[in-house]
Amino acid sequence: MALPSFEKVLTKTDIDEMLVIPTHFMQHLPDVEGGHSVDLTVNASGTQRTLGYYTRDGANRRPVLRSGWRGYVRDKGLQVGHKILFQCVDGFPQYQIYAKKKIKLLGQETWAEF
Repeated sequence: MALPSFEKVLTKTDIDEMLVIPTHFMQHLPDVEGGHSVDLTVNASGTQRTLGYYTRDGANRRPVLRSGWRGYVRDKGLQVGHKILFQCVDGFPQYQIYAKKKIKLLGQETWAEF
């Protein structure tokens, strides 16, 4: 059985401010009960990073990664149009993030990790 994940092509907001997480993925993230944020430990290319997961109260809960996210963007050299794969994993840390960009391979465009 595949572990829960989402892929997202990065937008200007994702690069310049915060990563907007698909709402359907919230069920796989910790509850921020009693507050608005919680720190997630994420394995990013073999390095553990702490990323701040934040959501609003009420109907418009729009989940995002904020603190620590821009450092990851800078360190990986992410740009608009690159893609990330965010995945739940067994063990600790509970999450893995992969950065991908389009490359040409044998005349075909494909996504490759970098």
